[in-house]
Amino acid sequence: MHALPIRTLMIAALVAGLIASPFAAARKPAETETSYTAGQLSSALIAGVRIGAEKGLVQGQIAAQMGECLGRFPDNALAPIYERLMRERISAEEMRQLDAFYDSDAGRRYFRWSLKQLREQQQLPATDTIELTAEEQDRAQTFHTEGVGRKLNALSDGSDPAADEALRTAMADLVATCR
Repeated sequence: MHALPIRTLMIAALVAGLIASPFAAARKPAETETSYTAGQLSSALIAGVRIGAEKGLVQGQIAAQMGECLGRFPDNALAPIYERLMRERISAEEMRQLDAFYDSDAGRRYFRWSLKQLREQQQLPATDTIELTAEEQDRAQTFHTEGVGRKLNALSDGSDPAADEALRTAMADLVATCR
């Protein structure tokens, strides 16, 4: 079996990051802790890696040992890098705005639904049966394309080259621990 190319893992992870951007919740962290938002963004990116690894295993593109290693990454493995990127780009008031949306029922449901969509895009069986109402989809879409939601999206949509490079490097370092 072949090792799944890091580029494939990065694409899955970045897709998950894009999906996650509008779903996380936040609070004002102490200087040494990571916020809920950073933890959620990390969790989504790691979920993308797991989904990519699962797909690679199903297609025989990665060895079982590599898939197991990728599947063991802690959900918060990338929270520190997300925290640093957010503190550099998002104000305390904007973090409170993120809290108001992402800690809502609609925000939490949208996060779950998006991970379900990613699994379906990879032609993997759904692990969640969640569906969103049109109102929930509209609310999430509007929020993450405007204001602070749009700013948060820039961390993973390629529009912020420095953030993109920092996340790529952190992800490559993490994947390298499985070699």
